[in-house]
Amino acid sequence: MLPVTLIVGGVPTEPITDLALVIEGPIVRLSWSPVVGATLYHIYKSDEPYSGWSLLGTTTLTSWNLLYNGDRNFFQVTWD
Repeated sequence: MLPVTLIVGGVPTEPITDLALVIEGPIVRLSWSPVVGATLYHIYKSDEPYSGWSLLGTTTLTSWNLLYNGDRNFFQVTWD
């Protein structure tokens, strides 16, 4: 079992419900289906499930790659 937990959220419309996470070697890949009307997705990471969120970045794509450091992390994707 990998020490990764997903927390899915979205603002201001329906939440992203199909956030997927795949670890391939040192790479963590987050992906999700497009949200109708979304123009930008915001990817956040935290060491805690309910606080301490840091913005990793924004994208117009429906995926995000980052390096896996072996720590337990929580991820959230929002949009506007």
